[in-house]
Amino acid sequence: MTVVRTFYPENRLAKAVERPGGVTVGEAITRAAEQLEAVRGECMNALDEKVAAIEALTSGAGFSSRGDDIRRVYDLANEILNEAGVFDLVELSEAGRSLCDLTGGAGKDAALDVRAIRVHVAAMKSLRRPEVHGDAATRAAVLEGLRQVTAKVSAKVAER
Repeated sequence: MTVVRTFYPENRLAKAVERPGGVTVGEAITRAAEQLEAVRGECMNALDEKVAAIEALTSGAGFSSRGDDIRRVYDLANEILNEAGVFDLVELSEAGRSLCDLTGGAGKDAALDVRAIRVHVAAMKSLRRPEVHGDAATRAAVLEGLRQVTAKVSAKVAER
């Protein structure tokens, strides 16, 4: 005869959820929003610095438009994509995504036209200006322009 023993480990999460006290979901969301607001200025400055870093990197004579240089642009654009999204800067986040698409698709040995990156930098800088930030039509036009640039460059890369 075989004896089977079944063990039921303690589920600490289930016990914690059942315990009275803590915060409601609404309170947690409110607290998180307050904490985000507390660091908003610092994060906006960091976003501007990342855009400036891409501009400085691509303006230098030593920028190779391939390899590590493109990877650095991609990494900065990815950070912009994510951080702008946290603060509901949808268009700036989308511009970061577009630049990721552009630089992420670049082949290791194929040089990318730096002008396309500079267009993205100019677009990101304009999206940070208050008069553009407050105008939905202008923001939409900026994004449409970036889509066209990315499509054009992607088509050229595909032809190679």
